[in-house]
Amino acid sequence: MRLLLRHIVHLLTWSGLLAAGLGGVWHAHAQEYSVEPPRFIFDDVDKGYDLLFRPDHIIRVQWPTEYNLSNATLRWARSPAALATSERAASATGGDAFIDVTAEALDMAVGQWYGQIFADQGVSNVFFIYVESETPPTAAVLNPESEVPTFEVTPVPGVPAYGIGVSDTPFTVRLDPDGDLAVEGLSLIWRYVGATGETSIPYARDAVNPVPLERGRTYYYIVFNAYEPSDVRFLSSVNAGVFTFKNGIDPSQLAAPTLG
Repeated sequence: MRLLLRHIVHLLTWSGLLAAGLGGVWHAHAQEYSVEPPRFIFDDVDKGYDLLFRPDHIIRVQWPTEYNLSNATLRWARSPAALATSERAASATGGDAFIDVTAEALDMAVGQWYGQIFADQGVSNVFFIYVESETPPTAAVLNPESEVPTFEVTPVPGVPAYGIGVSDTPFTVRLDPDGDLAVEGLSLIWRYVGATGETSIPYARDAVNPVPLERGRTYYYIVFNAYEPSDVRFLSSVNAGVFTFKNGIDPSQLAAPTLG
């Protein structure tokens, strides 16, 4: 017999960036478990799918009604060892074969969380998710006059890493009616997802065939929170919009604007 635990959440996608080569499309993805009493064992077919959740998004864990789980409780903790005694918990009500929770209701801060179902019939395997920050990251270009300018990211609490994309044409980003991130006008010349704690990122880091910047040309860039270092699949759609810099020009040398 098999038990299906399914995470359901508002879909977070940015398919426009996939077409441009900057990122991927993320959908809520079912994770399947086999039942080997008294434990529910992870099915390797779907191993590796982890999800991003905003604080107010509903996380639903559900199972087929025929399993008749009794006293099913979903617990969350920062480490697997702390799950059994965690007070961040929600229980199934009545005859429901699912548990709905939000990170906000359980006071789950930004970052990685481990989850597990406890029932009279046994316990599930440990799975994990990421609670997203709703604060968008920003990055200043410290030395735009250089051939290799550096992007200095202002850290967002709870976010382990950051992704940057640079375009040589103006582009716009917006959320479409389905909540997907739509991108128009992007001509990507470099993308990068940093390591844990990396906030000072030189242009073209890790690029196989780096595109040289042209002096006097304006470039456009965007920054995203990343919840798995060096992995574009875990970039958040939360962003502060598109920023610009002009290569070869030190902003301190620009003439002050004239009024009137």
